[in-house]
Amino acid sequence: MREDPRPFFKLFGYQPHAGQWKVHDAWEKRFRVLACGVRYGKTRSSASEIIASMLAYKGPRGVFWAVAPTAELSMRVFTVVKDTLFEKFKSLIVASNERERMIRITNFNGTTSECVGKTAESPPSLLGEGVDGMVIDEASRAIEKTWESYLLPRLFDKKGWALFPSTPNGLGLFYDLYKKAGNGEETWASFTGPSWENPLIDKAEIDKEYLGKIPERVYQQEFEARFLEGGGSVFTNVDECAVLDHLEDGPDPF
Repeated sequence: MREDPRPFFKLFGYQPHAGQWKVHDAWEKRFRVLACGVRYGKTRSSASEIIASMLAYKGPRGVFWAVAPTAELSMRVFTVVKDTLFEKFKSLIVASNERERMIRITNFNGTTSECVGKTAESPPSLLGEGVDGMVIDEASRAIEKTWESYLLPRLFDKKGWALFPSTPNGLGLFYDLYKKAGNGEETWASFTGPSWENPLIDKAEIDKEYLGKIPERVYQQEFEARFLEGGGSVFTNVDECAVLDHLEDGPDPF
């Protein structure tokens, strides 16, 4: 059975904003879907779920995955996990290999926990051992061909959990999973929030730079986190634009 991750956040200085707390407070739900605007803080919150779960794990060997659409994106969550463990819990680290995107620690119960970065670009790499928990970053782009055939089966034997943080991208599988909670499936919870639910994000700045300058549908999808038929593919990588580069991906979480 999974341990409550929330008491462990304070050990490494993670301070969630209100929207992030809603997701964390639903930790007992096995599957949680977060549809949010860019710069919401999903990387920090996702990494913190993994870190807390690694520390709290009570079985013989905990395995946690940080999955993303590409190898480069999988480094986002994994790097926050790795850097935080080195900064706050260096004495617990027993192995680390950045090239293989793996870090292993001795957890608080004397056994081991490890985090591995995985990419949906290579589905065969998603085969193998059972997983206790996984974050599927940018899930709207990572799960179409991997969730049912590769990722979900990894959770069966350990009854593992999954967190799906993502900006919406059309009405595909990510949208279907988002609707599960509303359709009464008890093991699912869904959340949504615009970019400015992160208190570090100034909506006025976003509006000044983008409103009226990009297609309305793109603004609605990327910043308001709306599900739109066809998605907002006219304008991509909004979160990499210079106007937002100086903003942290969360409210002073570390």
